[in-house]
Amino acid sequence: MKRRKTSLKTHVFNTVEKWSNQSSETGGTGITCEKIVFLLGMRHQTVSARLSELLKEEKIKIIGRQKISSGRTVRVYEVA
Repeated sequence: MKRRKTSLKTHVFNTVEKWSNQSSETGGTGITCEKIVFLLGMRHQTVSARLSELLKEEKIKIIGRQKISSGRTVRVYEVA
């Protein structure tokens, strides 16, 4: 039997979900695209595109914005 590969979108969603669960337990807040890039070792463009798809499907939501080390303000995500 052939094993089905997990889609990139599923990997991104599972990371957001896992981080959201850990954040709620520790009082933290969501996850940024940059953090997902770091954790999964994917390109920023790939993660950003998958996040956009998940937002359209209403599986995740933007819960705020956060300044990162470069000084840019980025979106913070969690499971909807």
